[in-house]
Parts: sequence; C-alpha cells; structure tokens
Amino acid sequence: MYDNLGDVDIIVCTLGASTFSYVQCYDLRIEYNNALRELSEELNFGLAEVDKMITEENKEQYMANMLHPNKNGMNAIYEVVMSALDKYIGA
Repeated sequence: MYDNLGDVDIIVCTLGASTFSYVQCYDLRIEYNNALRELSEELNFGLAEVDKMITEENKEQYMANMLHPNKNGMNAIYEVVMSALDKYIGA
C-alpha cells in the first residue's frame, strides 16, 4: 500500500491481549507486536499501541468473546488510535 500510494500517512496497530487460550497465541502476539514496532520505526509509520491498553491483566473487561472486543474494548482501541493519530500527524 505504501509503495503504491506514495505520500500517505500510515498508522499500524499492535494487537491487544485476548482471552484466546491457544498455547502459542501469547508468544506469537508478542512477536508480532515487536515486529510492528520495528516496522513503524524503520518506515516512520505511526504506531497505535493497543497492547498497552488491553493487557493480560485487564483483558476480560474489554473482550466480548475470546478474540473480539466489546463496547469498552472498541472505545479503548478508539482512544489509542486517536492518540496515535494526534501524535503522528500533529492534529
């Protein structure tokens, strides 16, 4: 997308915690989020760190089921993304 569209602003979002209990899920999410952080820094993309808002400690209050956010979760994601946009584009 970045190569094809040229002058665009891109914000990437990390994955917040989920209640999905598959054994490899936690490690893969951490690895994925670390790769997103590296990518956003390398390419100067904005970064919305959802994983710092929806954590292992508070995930139950944000999840509708094992993987999908509830209303509180969507509001939390919105806040993180809007903050990242403000920081990235200086709105």
